[in-house]
Amino acid sequence: MPISFDPRVFILPPYERCPSCGASSFGILSIGGGTRYTRRCKDCWHTVDVPLPTIRKKIVYVDQFAVSDMMKVLNPRVKGHEKARKDPFWLNLFGALDVLGRAQLIVCPHSEDHATESMYSPFYPALKSLYDYLAWGVSFESSEFIHRSQLATALEAWLRGNDPVFDFAPQDVIHGRLDEWGDRLQMTLRGEYPAYIDDLRVVREEVATGICEAFARWQASRGAGFREFFEEEWKGYGNRLLLVYKDWVEKPLNVALGIAPPSEATLHPAPAATTFNILAEIVEENGVPFEKASSKLVEFFRSDILSKVPFLRISGSMFAVLAMKAAAGQKKPPNRGTATDVNMVGSLLPYCDAMFVDSACASLISDIPREHRFPYPCRVFSPRSGEEFLAYLNGIRDAMPEEHRDLVRSLYGKNWDKPNLWLFEE
Repeated sequence: MPISFDPRVFILPPYERCPSCGASSFGILSIGGGTRYTRRCKDCWHTVDVPLPTIRKKIVYVDQFAVSDMMKVLNPRVKGHEKARKDPFWLNLFGALDVLGRAQLIVCPHSEDHATESMYSPFYPALKSLYDYLAWGVSFESSEFIHRSQLATALEAWLRGNDPVFDFAPQDVIHGRLDEWGDRLQMTLRGEYPAYIDDLRVVREEVATGICEAFARWQASRGAGFREFFEEEWKGYGNRLLLVYKDWVEKPLNVALGIAPPSEATLHPAPAATTFNILAEIVEENGVPFEKASSKLVEFFRSDILSKVPFLRISGSMFAVLAMKAAAGQKKPPNRGTATDVNMVGSLLPYCDAMFVDSACASLISDIPREHRFPYPCRVFSPRSGEEFLAYLNGIRDAMPEEHRDLVRSLYGKNWDKPNLWLFEE
């Protein structure tokens, strides 16, 4: 049976009068490339390209717990819907993010943490649909990529005897077209990896165990302050990376000698080992002989310059606050998601205009001593400051110029300012 397809289905409202045939069927075909949009007539196929003004979207990172609660409010078929809908905040938050995204004023990139945390959930497809929907095709690079980029900047400065200067250009750590007008048709792939999830759970439990052990050690500390705990953290990173690299180098030798059995880990380097090898190449490119590159890199990882690397400065400060709370008598250890949250904030905060994180994570940031606060302009919100976050988002909308509002209406329809509450309708 032949398949018929009418390409006119891609010509969407709002419609205008066609300048060629006069029919009121001159609709939006595409908003592509971020620099222009295309109108085409459904009747005569008259086509016109119209240039678009440049824009600068604010980057608003919304943590996974908030994605989950917004999904439950919108999706009547999932467990927790009735409980979530009792709190109007989540529906108001989705509405603000949805409308501002459609107005091309903000974007909410998703991250590896969204993907990982969603995979643990029985509602993975719905969660992925929502964070993809709010992201408009934009996502952050992995934390490993961001860490290596910052370490490379610090290493090159250190080799030349200079202080590192970090450029927090968001496009450098993002997939997709950031400051471009988004098309109305977005396509995503689900992608589920059951075996990968099992591996992630193992790693997650190992990290959670390590955090609990560190918390017990901090509880036994007396007299140590923020500065001492912070130094312990950034120095610990360098030492841990060097130990992982040493272990990876020794594995093939141990297999060859029959000391250890062959394994996949023997063939594939750990992320820390990959980081070491990439940075070793930078050392060589800066004039250090091959045979001395490794020892020079060891010296780098034991130098004070690590304290200036942004992701270590942020994560080290947050863990230092956690250590101070433990030393001050806090009994309850952090939950298993704490390490993930700290890594996420440490990696992404300098590139965002605003972040919405859970209250425990926000308190780790707000409790950093004033003289050690971050110099990054990102504003951090949590459920405790939820109304302030909504006010921040509404302020962005209120500042929208009228000509921008008119253009948005002509591209995305007269209901552009109405949230899509039917996202999960069958």
